[in-house]
Amino acid sequence: MSKNIILSLILITGLFLSFVNAQKEPPLPSKGVTFNNFDVTDLNKNTKSLYERYKDKDKIIILNLFATWCPPCRMEIPGFISLQRKYTNSVIFVGLSFDRGISDYALTKFVKDMNINYDILRGTSQIAQYVRLSGIPRTFILMPDFTVVEDLLGGYPEDEFEPFVKNALSLIKTKKK
Repeated sequence: MSKNIILSLILITGLFLSFVNAQKEPPLPSKGVTFNNFDVTDLNKNTKSLYERYKDKDKIIILNLFATWCPPCRMEIPGFISLQRKYTNSVIFVGLSFDRGISDYALTKFVKDMNINYDILRGTSQIAQYVRLSGIPRTFILMPDFTVVEDLLGGYPEDEFEPFVKNALSLIKTKKK
């Protein structure tokens, strides 16, 4: 065989393998895709899956990936607290902490100091890989069956975030008809 044919075969094989490997990557949790289930641990060291905790409770799930040291994360927490209070019967806010090296005590103190009225869980490397986490805060708005409605990067004040909540709630009403 000539060198050109061998090089062409090597190139084609490489492209084929790249294509096959790309097909094995899980889809990003984008709009319309069901967010994968992951085991998460709360601040009392209880581990359960996200689905076991929140799926099919007829409430929108707001999954906020944050860190205590992150200024935009801290900025949006009061709005989440207010919206959790306002929509308590139809929305579940969940914070996933991606703090590295922070103790459970320090995270619990942060929750208490910020008067957070929603669940705070430990984020995992599996979740970070799944969402290809490259920045925080990042917030997923999920239907009760964990279908992604929104994937938002960056901090949002309450008045800018609430329309996303209202939109998701209107989608639930539409599905029930």
